[in-house]
Amino acid sequence: MKRFIVATGLLLSSSLLAGVSDWWEAPIKQYEQQRLSQLHKVQSTSDIADFSTDGCSGFQSQSWQMLAEKFPEFKQHFGEGPPWEACCIEHDKEYWRGETHNGFELRLLADQALQQCVIDTGVQLTPELAKKYELDPATVEQAFSMTAAVMYRAVRLGGGPCSMLPWRWGYGWPNCAFVASSQKNTNFSDISNDESIVIFPTSAWFDREKNLWQIPVHLWVYEPESSKVRQSIVESVIKNKYALEVTKSSETYFNSRVNWLLADNEREKQLVIRMAGREFQLSKTRDNGHSETVISLPTELVSAFADNDTMIFYVILSPEDNREFFGTIKLVPEQGISIISDIDDTVKISAVTDRKALIENTLFKPFESAPGMANLYRQLERQGASFHFVSSSPWQLFQPLNQLMQSSQFPWATFHLKSVRFRDESLLDLFKKGTETKPLQIEPILKRYPNHQFILIGDSGEQDPEVYGEIARRYPKQIKAIWIRNITPDVKQMERFKKAFHSLPDELWQVFSKPEDINLES
Repeated sequence: MKRFIVATGLLLSSSLLAGVSDWWEAPIKQYEQQRLSQLHKVQSTSDIADFSTDGCSGFQSQSWQMLAEKFPEFKQHFGEGPPWEACCIEHDKEYWRGETHNGFELRLLADQALQQCVIDTGVQLTPELAKKYELDPATVEQAFSMTAAVMYRAVRLGGGPCSMLPWRWGYGWPNCAFVASSQKNTNFSDISNDESIVIFPTSAWFDREKNLWQIPVHLWVYEPESSKVRQSIVESVIKNKYALEVTKSSETYFNSRVNWLLADNEREKQLVIRMAGREFQLSKTRDNGHSETVISLPTELVSAFADNDTMIFYVILSPEDNREFFGTIKLVPEQGISIISDIDDTVKISAVTDRKALIENTLFKPFESAPGMANLYRQLERQGASFHFVSSSPWQLFQPLNQLMQSSQFPWATFHLKSVRFRDESLLDLFKKGTETKPLQIEPILKRYPNHQFILIGDSGEQDPEVYGEIARRYPKQIKAIWIRNITPDVKQMERFKKAFHSLPDELWQVFSKPEDINLES
């Protein structure tokens, strides 16, 4: 017991820090806001250094290593480094990049995560250590908890941005201690309080020729529509044409989705985002309210700010606007497997071939996922696949579609939908033919990832077999398989499939009724 406590004590900067109470947080926050603005200025004009770590600060790792080298018995008993060293390295990664947006809160979360990681390490190692040193398990856990508390207080007091310390928040950037602070976010997005933003998930690709990551940003600026008059017009048209009426049980779905479809698109809007420590002006929104911009970033900057192959950005709003809009971008590797999937009647029950049922499923009912498809896609995800949903559904339905995908536990995916501007009766023309929309959606994905093998998944309800067959003939080296969910079980359908997939190898395509019929090993 004594050896364990003494060894731990040698590596802590001072146990007195544990007495510092949380009342420090308020003045620390006020002070850090000023420092974060200085760090923000440095990040906007500098490059981040390669990641480096000293393990656990306060000379914990170094002291431990020195003791291990000098005393073989110490090394034998305690190893070459602190058992919580991995916690420190993860903590260092957050400190190294030093995000400035909500920087105080993010630093606090990183410090809390460090403390909890040390405690969890203790819980994990307690049985082994208690047995090895003949200690009471509670004593071992208490030692780790004390260590975690001291480390937490140390980083809270000494880890602020723009200090002279090597473990400061944002230590990957040039020191901002003597940089004059400036007003952050001098450029704000051109958006009023009655307008809103939908940010669509996108995937980045690596341009080997330019040695740059290409980061696509896609969003929609709109003004929500809640006109009872227009809702009643749409409701009347649907009732007269399809004998469908809004009921108490369907009212919520109907009102929400019609309002999405009739929302006012905001054109010529200039938005500004912050990503990877930089600010970027996006292309102005078009007539449909959409803005699509591809931002090029060097590998080192992407590596610095990526978490689990994901980049996060946020829209910069005026100081008076307290809303927050965040976007997510997946970093897809140069090689791998990609799934291009239809939505309606492939992963979502829509009944596209029956216009009345389609309108009912789209506007009056909760969205329902196709049985077993989410499980199939999760199996593909475990094999390393990335996902892209392509559909003739309108962009205005992205939010409820995405909610369905999340609640059904489909893997993260990009969306590629149809751009349509609805006006009352034209709202009933929800879907164009797949032959008109899908090739234009699919081909850019194939070109962005030329070294990927693609599996195309669709259904027999519309033109997926014909579209996928033509794509496979045009891109034979990239198409690994075509899977068609058969929702029209008719003997004549087999002739249709043979025609759609003519000149393609029989083993390339498969028609299935249940996802379990798919052979994932082929």
